[in-house]
Amino acid sequence: MPNDGEPMYAVHNSYTNTILVGDYSGHVIAFDGADFSEVGSVAAGNGVFHMWLSPNNQQLWVNNELDRTISVINPNTLENIATVALPQDLYDLGYKPHDVIVAPDNASAFVSLLGNHDEDYVIKYSTTTFEEIDRVAVGLDPHVSLTPNNDKLYVASQFSSELKVLNRSDLAEVATLNIPNAHGLGMNSAGTYLYVSNISNGGVEATYTVDLMTNTLVGDPVDAPFAVPHNYSVSSDDSKLYLTHSGPNSHVSVYDLNPLPTLSTSIAVENNPFGLVAYSYEETITELTICAGDGTSDAFDVMAHGANGGNIGWVITDADLNILAVPAAPPFDLEGAPAGVCLIWQIAYEDGLTGLEMGNNVADLMGCYDLSNAITVTRESNEGGVLEGGPFAFCVGDGVADHIEAGAITLSGNSGANSQWVVTFPDGSIAGLPPSYEVVDFDGAGDGVCSVWHLSYADGLTGLEPGLQLSDIEGCYSLSNPIEVSRTQPEGGVLEGGPFAFCVGDGEADNIEAGAITLSGNSGANSQWVVTFPDGSIAGLPPSYEVVDFDGAGEGVCSVWHLSYADGLTGLEPGLQLSEIEGCYSLSNPIEVSRTQPEGGVLEGGPFAFCVGDGVADHIEAGAITLSGNSGANSQWVVTFPDGSIAGLPPSYEVVDFDGAGEGVCSVWHLSYADGLTGLEPGMQLSEIQGCYSLSNPIEVDRTQPEGGVLEGGPFEFEVGDGVADMIPDGAITLSGNSGSNSQWVVTFEDGSIAGLPPSYDVVEFDGAGEGTCSVYHLSYEDGIVGLEQGAPLADLEGCFSLSNAISVVRSNTDGLIDNGTGTTFTSILDKALDVDLYPNPVADLLQVSLDVPSKEGDVDLQIISLAGKVLYSAKINADQSRVSIPVSTLFDGIYILTVVHDGEIVTKRFVKN
Repeated sequence: MPNDGEPMYAVHNSYTNTILVGDYSGHVIAFDGADFSEVGSVAAGNGVFHMWLSPNNQQLWVNNELDRTISVINPNTLENIATVALPQDLYDLGYKPHDVIVAPDNASAFVSLLGNHDEDYVIKYSTTTFEEIDRVAVGLDPHVSLTPNNDKLYVASQFSSELKVLNRSDLAEVATLNIPNAHGLGMNSAGTYLYVSNISNGGVEATYTVDLMTNTLVGDPVDAPFAVPHNYSVSSDDSKLYLTHSGPNSHVSVYDLNPLPTLSTSIAVENNPFGLVAYSYEETITELTICAGDGTSDAFDVMAHGANGGNIGWVITDADLNILAVPAAPPFDLEGAPAGVCLIWQIAYEDGLTGLEMGNNVADLMGCYDLSNAITVTRESNEGGVLEGGPFAFCVGDGVADHIEAGAITLSGNSGANSQWVVTFPDGSIAGLPPSYEVVDFDGAGDGVCSVWHLSYADGLTGLEPGLQLSDIEGCYSLSNPIEVSRTQPEGGVLEGGPFAFCVGDGEADNIEAGAITLSGNSGANSQWVVTFPDGSIAGLPPSYEVVDFDGAGEGVCSVWHLSYADGLTGLEPGLQLSEIEGCYSLSNPIEVSRTQPEGGVLEGGPFAFCVGDGVADHIEAGAITLSGNSGANSQWVVTFPDGSIAGLPPSYEVVDFDGAGEGVCSVWHLSYADGLTGLEPGMQLSEIQGCYSLSNPIEVDRTQPEGGVLEGGPFEFEVGDGVADMIPDGAITLSGNSGSNSQWVVTFEDGSIAGLPPSYDVVEFDGAGEGTCSVYHLSYEDGIVGLEQGAPLADLEGCFSLSNAISVVRSNTDGLIDNGTGTTFTSILDKALDVDLYPNPVADLLQVSLDVPSKEGDVDLQIISLAGKVLYSAKINADQSRVSIPVSTLFDGIYILTVVHDGEIVTKRFVKN
């Protein structure tokens, strides 16, 4: 400071780029804002303290606390404008001016007054008449601040520990915030937050933050690293808060703002730092280029030095010095002006100047004036133009190029040095910079929306790069309206699960279980499940895969797909091909479903009935059963018992010999089945078969096996012909083990001919039968037997029957007998002479028969008969033949009867086949 002055507070005059510093000894000193050299000074009153520069940079209000006056100074010319007195009543009470601030409209100033009383004051002055407008009593030691964002005045009173919020219009109280030791006030340049110092708390909770939109405290108070936090200043970009520490301290604390302060660092300065100012400036330029007409403010400041005159003004002219505007003061905003060049001048003039009006020429000015040098402003202007066409919609991602056709978009009204087509994503990022819109292939861009623009711009543009935002473009440019391009890319998704295999056609539902197929990665406006046949035709369109019952679909293979598609799809109908679908769609991968449907087929033939257990094979003849309509990977004939258990698994029905199966009913089936069948084993139930199979209808086989039973009793001997009845007593013969539909007692002669068919053995009267031997049998048989007649050979019985063992009855001294019980007459055959011998017995291969026929004339009949009465062998030989060999190797093991008949005489012999 010159002359060892005492600096108090400082302000920055952006017009002149000077720092104005108050000297307590009664001066305001001006320093160059670039090199801090002293450029001038002006006298003020004694005790220069707080001061404030009006927003229009036309008045500097300076409080002189020793003189108890207020100096109003022109900050540009450093000349005194006025000395303002305090209200006389308050002056008389000893009040002195302390803090000051000028309203945003430059029409009023607010000055705080200190006195040794119970209350202090804020006085509202006119900046034109410098007269008091209003006053309000406030707390003690008041300091003032305000923001252009509202109509409030903020008064911090240190000794009242409060911050009052007043209306600037009438100084009425709006709110009071309790802030201990509230002293210094600092505000961000945006005018949204106020910072209040707690000056007397040793740096603890040193700064409080007030939200000026709500007039409420926000966040917690912030500590300071040093005591006596006094005055604030905020950087022009609102990133830093500077705080002086007065008294014995020598530091300035620096905080980061966001918007609450966070301590960043501290700066060591000289002792007792008091007022401070934060400002920035640029190198002086006299030519600049702006981008006019882009809708963005082009406001710029102009600084002038050395102007001197009764009046200071500004003039904007064109290159020919025609006056375009007479603005009040910087900053100047030429946004919206057409392209061209203009000149900005500062004019100093005395009263009486004429011609300073829009439309005149500077040459028309009359009076005492002087012009500064001119600032040359080049106004660049671009027009992105107007796009017409679209919007456009493409189905992308299908490998088919998707271009906007040439001529589909028309551009008009564009202008500018350079031109560029731009494609952007919805977030404003640049997708591409094609030479023309029609070369863009949107097919690979994926699902979404993009915009096509036309850009006109001047040289020097930056930020026009793919990946950057439109908002990153810097320079002079203009964008057209956008044309929207909608890119639809349905994704059918990915199916996981399967393949699946079902045994269909069995009447049991065959559904894919819920959750067995998972779908991922699908997208699209619409969704549909699709089932297709192998030829690609659509079998069905179910709402979900799990509702499909494949049981009725028959054998084959089908595929399950997921389809995603946009509105407007056609051809999605059962019976049509997948290839007939038209529109914007995507199919997932298919999941295969294999449907196996064996057919057991239809059996025709039968039913069949066999008389079993007689040693004669009982086969269903080949061709007696026909099979049709069968299908399947594997085939099997099955024979079952009535309870459903499996009796056998023959390779074909005709190989089955039912003779040894015993009496009963069985069924013959045909089974078709797929691989993997289980439970197909003899002894298991048909119901235990598991797997994919089908049974034909059954063919019934009825197996009849009468049992003649076992006779116990005898042999019996009777002396016949003596007139005394000879009958086997009731109960003398017991019959057991017999079975069959019909039952008959049979008495035979020795030659095997039937002597009688009594209802029971105990009714036969042997006394009149004459001498000889006869046999008693029990016969069980089924309907249809033939040859069961008296006198007929027992060996001639035909049908399904079984004889018991014989009980021998020996009769002596009698030539004939009458069955007194039945009236049946038995006639014996006397003088038997035919002699027959067999060997070997038992026999395996050839049965040798030796014959002795008394009369060598005629023929001899030979038959081998089973115990069931079935003739298995029959031959005729000459009576003079004494030996014959009969092959028996094909007979089943068992007992057989050989009958030999000659000239009415019958001889029967039993033999055993091993």
